[in-house]
Amino acid sequence: MNNPLEMTAAYLEGKLNATQVAELEAYLREDPRRAKAFVRQAMLDSHLTELLHEQNITDVAIDF
Repeated sequence: MNNPLEMTAAYLEGKLNATQVAELEAYLREDPRRAKAFVRQAMLDSHLTELLHEQNITDVAIDF
């Protein structure tokens, strides 16, 4: 497997093909700690995206 962190980031960005997704899934199934780390990363990514989206909306509203 390529760098797991890079694969996770690419997965979260929707940039993996079906083969790469299967490879990542197999990697995560090998160790529950990997799966937990993946879930933590996915949650962090989701929260940061939401926060940045909210901040952008706030910035736009302040500019008016």
